[in-house]
Amino acid sequence: MAQIPSKPELSAAEAYEQLKHWYVLQDQLAKLRAEERVLRDVLAGYYFPDAKEGTNKIDLGGGFTFVYLNQYERKVDEAALDSVKVTQKRKMKLEKLWDELFVYKPFLSTRQYRQLTDEQRAFVDEFLEIKPATPRLLIKAPGEQSEQPEEAAQPAQAKAPAKRAPRKAAAKRAPAKKATATRRARK
Repeated sequence: MAQIPSKPELSAAEAYEQLKHWYVLQDQLAKLRAEERVLRDVLAGYYFPDAKEGTNKIDLGGGFTFVYLNQYERKVDEAALDSVKVTQKRKMKLEKLWDELFVYKPFLSTRQYRQLTDEQRAFVDEFLEIKPATPRLLIKAPGEQSEQPEEAAQPAQAKAPAKRAPRKAAAKRAPAKKATATRRARK
């Protein structure tokens, strides 16, 4: 397990000055990120109007190359996927490729992990790589509702996937039953 770093030696006045400086920097950074994102979209649209998926390049001269990595995020609709019948897979000739096409990865439920006994947790820890995350800081103005900044509200990896039955059993199930089970699992 990682050691928590010791507190830096700061006076109260120095810590408050550091807090003010951090607040200004994080505000500037948020504005710069938004501006950079807009410029990135504008430049990609101008220089690569007919971009293909993958790597697109333009020679800028002097040995410089402008590279645009055009990628798409593809999310699996789990309820729709689980409703696919074996006969449909067979008809599309995907039966043998199916398990390689849709890969299921193990996911740790932190909620369940915290409920383990010390002995159980020590055993489970053998299968985990545990390291401290980057600290998240936020200064809430009076009357603000959000507990966390929008950008850091819930990282993608922190959202637990819906509980699922083994793939073979899920494929045999009727779509309505899976959708209900998925909704219950997400609550």
